[in-house]
Amino acid sequence: MRILCLTQVFPPDPAAVGQYFLDLIKRACGEGHSCTVITSNRGYENPRMKFPSRREEGYRVIRLPLTSLGKRTLLQRMLGSLGFVFFSFLRALFLPFDAILVSTSPPFAAPGALLVSILRRRPFFYWVMDINPDQAVALGMARPEQWSVRVWQSINRLILRRATRVITLDRFMAERLRNICPGANIAHNPLWPLEAMATSNLRQTEQLRKELGLEQKFVFMYSGNWNRTVSLLPLVQAMQKIPEDIHLLLMGDGFGRREIEDFVEKQPQKTVTLLPFVSLERLPFYLDLAQVHLVLQSHRMSGILHPSKTYNALALGKPVLFIGPEHNFFRDIQNRVDLGWFLEEPVSISLLSETLRNIAANPDDASRKGRAALLYSREHSREELAGSMLEHLGLKNRNGVS
Repeated sequence: MRILCLTQVFPPDPAAVGQYFLDLIKRACGEGHSCTVITSNRGYENPRMKFPSRREEGYRVIRLPLTSLGKRTLLQRMLGSLGFVFFSFLRALFLPFDAILVSTSPPFAAPGALLVSILRRRPFFYWVMDINPDQAVALGMARPEQWSVRVWQSINRLILRRATRVITLDRFMAERLRNICPGANIAHNPLWPLEAMATSNLRQTEQLRKELGLEQKFVFMYSGNWNRTVSLLPLVQAMQKIPEDIHLLLMGDGFGRREIEDFVEKQPQKTVTLLPFVSLERLPFYLDLAQVHLVLQSHRMSGILHPSKTYNALALGKPVLFIGPEHNFFRDIQNRVDLGWFLEEPVSISLLSETLRNIAANPDDASRKGRAALLYSREHSREELAGSMLEHLGLKNRNGVS
């Protein structure tokens, strides 16, 4: 089968959505399918990065201009997203394919993909990794009664109703989508650790540990986007009265980085280090620096977002301190396997500081939870979960027939 994938981001762009598309495409090609990817020719976080179109074994990447203008302002993001929707629609109309797969990067991509599938009379699959306009409403960027929100929700209901299948990431997101469109064909399939997580290197990590002055320290780490959905400032504030043998690494970039930089500049702290994004190839070496990984999800984002960074930490044998809403996918995992800790968000600075101290004071317990995390990740591997995703798409080759 020939699969057409529409996504604004795709490797070597480091954005997670593109990485998951690549994993899925490689698995589909291994099942005997062929894939064409329509994506942007520039980086999502850094539009100065330019990527060429190319052909690989089993799949082709078509990169479009004027489809990613950066994230510095909301206007830039919207213009880049609309550019992608318009140019990808025109390009997709004249490509040969048997089914079309689109995700939520950008949020407006699905209507164009649905229209292509209707005009070409081909199946349409929708991979929902976050839910809008629910996210915008939860952040206070829009109001439920606004005409634009009502129109967007109407378009969502149409897309969900017309999709051959909708696949989302956990049962809470699936429930939200079913509430939007009760008759939709909705399944949920968890994400998986990225392929690069299998390439950790102890020597590289120890060299980094020396360079960053982290020897003999218990390290907590947050890695990812510093976006509007949750602030990292409480983490930094919680470290103010923490002993110097406990350290916090914050790696990434985004809307909230300036807030953290300003705070650290006014109140310098020896227990906090800020790091930029690193390439996917080097990411495992940095993630391996921490004894415990931090995953944050605002209580407002329950059933709207699904932090994929969780799976990369587990794959490296790192326990997770999850700070988020009471009802979330991590609690589902934790109820089966003791691989971390949970704090309900919002959480006070004092409780967060006390929790970090208590975890660091018991490294044997953290190591035990880390071993459980690694075992869980191996039992729920990338191969298994990507294969399950192919089954939802009807692409799993059983008995040699697809």
